[in-house]
Amino acid sequence: MGGTYRYDASEHRWIPLNDWTGIEDYNNFGIESVAIDPNDPGKLYEAVGMYVKPWSPNGFILRSSDQGRTFQKTALPIKLGGNEEGRLSGERLAVDPNNSQVLYFGSRLDGLWESADGAVTWKQSNSFPQFDNTGLGIITIMFSSSDGTVVRREGESARSKNIYAAVSAKDSGLFHSSDGGRSWQTVAGQPTGLLVTNAVLGSDGMLFATYADHTGMNGMMNGAVWRLNTLTGKWSEITPIKPNTGSEQGQKFGYSGLAISASHPENVLVSTQNRWWPSDAIFRSTDSGKHWTEITDAHEPRNMSLSPWLRKPANVALGTGPWPTALAIDPFDGRHVLFGTGETIWETNDADGLDQGRFVHWKVGADGIEETADLSLVSPPIGPHLFSGVGDIGGFRHDEFDVSPPVAMSNPRFSNTTSIAYATQTPSLMARVGKTWDGSVYGAYSLDQGISWTPFASQPKNTTGGGTVAISADGKAVLWSSDAAAPSYSKDMGRSWTPADVSAAPKSELQAAADPVDPLRFYLLDPETGALLVSTDSAARFTAYAGCAPWAGQWKHAQLYVTPGREGDLWVGTENGLFHSEGVDKPFVRISSVGRTYVMGFGQSAPKSRYMALYLAGQVGGLAAIYRSDDNGESWLRIDEDAHRFGWISVITGDPRIHGRVYLGTNGRGVLYGDPVQ
Repeated sequence: MGGTYRYDASEHRWIPLNDWTGIEDYNNFGIESVAIDPNDPGKLYEAVGMYVKPWSPNGFILRSSDQGRTFQKTALPIKLGGNEEGRLSGERLAVDPNNSQVLYFGSRLDGLWESADGAVTWKQSNSFPQFDNTGLGIITIMFSSSDGTVVRREGESARSKNIYAAVSAKDSGLFHSSDGGRSWQTVAGQPTGLLVTNAVLGSDGMLFATYADHTGMNGMMNGAVWRLNTLTGKWSEITPIKPNTGSEQGQKFGYSGLAISASHPENVLVSTQNRWWPSDAIFRSTDSGKHWTEITDAHEPRNMSLSPWLRKPANVALGTGPWPTALAIDPFDGRHVLFGTGETIWETNDADGLDQGRFVHWKVGADGIEETADLSLVSPPIGPHLFSGVGDIGGFRHDEFDVSPPVAMSNPRFSNTTSIAYATQTPSLMARVGKTWDGSVYGAYSLDQGISWTPFASQPKNTTGGGTVAISADGKAVLWSSDAAAPSYSKDMGRSWTPADVSAAPKSELQAAADPVDPLRFYLLDPETGALLVSTDSAARFTAYAGCAPWAGQWKHAQLYVTPGREGDLWVGTENGLFHSEGVDKPFVRISSVGRTYVMGFGQSAPKSRYMALYLAGQVGGLAAIYRSDDNGESWLRIDEDAHRFGWISVITGDPRIHGRVYLGTNGRGVLYGDPVQ
């Protein structure tokens, strides 16, 4: 998810290549695999598609001849799963080194696909054998590039003779074709009982494969590393450390990450997977796996200045971080090594440090990459201009925008921060709710604009965290509607909770909001039915909204927005429009120009305007884009451009102090902000 990046070596920075993907094509932001033409480094290919679920669109193959500056695409009749389980495996997409017009793609559910015209058209191969599919399918295509070509059929150009393919299947995970893919056979003597997780074939004929007992990302309990000499057919086990044996007694993990040097194929990297204690590790060999050295020991120096929030508590081993499966060796300098995790990219220029009697020095090498999925954004009227709620890594108070926040919000640090709120009359009082890894505390409050946090002393009965939180305008009441519990309110900042009377709607997963003016007034919206409820007694009892709600019962995915500074001024966005009520119990009126609302937010009004600026990710005039309105929705100005659309926009808000500034929360491109061009 989040697209692909190209590394600019001169600037030591990553350049995003898929920001042109719009919100309606968000599925194409999921990258299943990439391939570069070994004969022309300007030619880049991408297999895109985020999920293989029934509701997900089919995937595409993208092709570029200018290193990803521009793309053309070909639709596939199958689904791809760039953000599915097993995404650590690959590469599924490959260019034949003996004929750049020939490409192969190994799909998850639909076998092997081939192109003979440079990825313009594709067809399914009818020669690849059936296998017991785990849902990952064919994970890797490899070529023996130095042993000639073969013409498969009359009228076809030559292609590599010897091709290897790895599939996610136990006991028969590796296949070989000696006739350019016309027929395939299982490789003799291969390991059994485990799944291939990655495989790479070197220019010297050595094929390396990592194995585990589960597809990953999680769940691996056993694993190994093997090497096949394709010239002799001999297999050798070269596992650096075996799970459950020796010094690792009691530890269960697999192997997944794998890389070899293009210029020195005897230089190899492998990584463990799900080795949670003391941590995952990366091992390096300079003799084709005969001997290994761990190069990610927790005591090695780490430079985290680019992302200081990665710092772990003193008693926690740093190791690699989660999911260290993307490994790379610079083909021009074997000392330059990178590995990617679920958090960032680490980089070193002295991978041979231990060989020379010194530490391996690692630094964060992810400048330019923003891969987070964002769940909530708040821009308060005082203090820092932004707070973010982020998937997997919690969220941040953003005091500066040109450097990383020093720490994630903690006490507790959430895995997912789903909602952040402040009291409009006392904005230094804030609350946030979300999920925690250990399932202990799901909410916290702050009295100092998020500098420090205090966990709620208790939480609503049956809650499992998440949901939305709202604080009354005067800060005396908190309403929390979580994912699995009835909406509940607290008048003692979370020391105790009382279920709200919401007999007119479902008991959970309602959206909560507070009126910015009337401290007794709260709102709840059922996103599935569109039912809107109102409380005028500090969230104790909710009744159906008295005014006309024309969307209710017709469209799902409704979302409620409360206009800052105006009592009872409400907006409801749906997949079929945008609706506005100008005050307490007044009817909602449809904004005729808006065909669909994905998300909406508010910002500082334009000079001389009576209205807050509105920000919209949605359809106006049939075009899905990002818009601003300075006249309460009567007209809209598009503020994104075709080259910068950033995929799925999960949340949007303006800045209450700076007119024109907009903040975007994305599903894979991090938190972005934009200012009007002067």
